[in-house]
Amino acid sequence: MIREYSARPMATFRGVTVIGLRRGSGASHSGWLWQTTGIIVTGATALAVVASLWLGWQIRQGLAELGQLRQEQVTISERHRLLSAQRDALLSREAIEAKAAARLGLLPPTDQQRRTP
Repeated sequence: MIREYSARPMATFRGVTVIGLRRGSGASHSGWLWQTTGIIVTGATALAVVASLWLGWQIRQGLAELGQLRQEQVTISERHRLLSAQRDALLSREAIEAKAAARLGLLPPTDQQRRTP
């Protein structure tokens, strides 16, 4: 409802008219509703700010963890590459023949012992 705040004469005292304001009609008892609404809106705003800060912190933590995992992945990938190269070297024919010859007590031939056809 709309309150009316127009001035109206209340009384005359020694030739001076005292002006008073009319009270609003109907809306005077709904003040508690506005107070309750204000409290709810303030609480919801505070909750939204806290939730926003918490979500921002969670995102920062997740990004930091993601960066750390990426660095670990790069390190593991480099180790894998080095181990694969070492495995290929150990599985080469020359390495296997040298290992078998060493077990049998054989020495590799010198330049004078080699002949080419």
